[in-house]
Amino acid sequence: MKKHIYIIRHCKAAGQEAGAPLTTEGQMQADQLSDFLTKRPMDYIVSSPYERAISSIRPFAQKQNLIIHTDSRLSERVLSTEPLDDWIETLRESFDNLDRKDRILARSHDARNFCH
Repeated sequence: MKKHIYIIRHCKAAGQEAGAPLTTEGQMQADQLSDFLTKRPMDYIVSSPYERAISSIRPFAQKQNLIIHTDSRLSERVLSTEPLDDWIETLRESFDNLDRKDRILARSHDARNFCH
């Protein structure tokens, strides 16, 4: 039997923290996503534990009577616990130097090992 895997980014959220809810626009996007996915057979949902990810798929899960399984390995990699004025440069450097870990919480090398 052929299986299909759908990878979906969360809908528009009010922030980047783990508990950030969807905005009003994001909730509308979640409803549209539900309508879109209803045309596709699905029997299992796995999500990041972040509220914005769960809220993005919740309308579909409720409509299809499916459980949303969460997996902490789908959480975003945290670049820093403090605001970074040069976050784009820091992010770029984290990929250029896989072992760099001065201001960066998780080395890119560690994040890549998660996938293997």
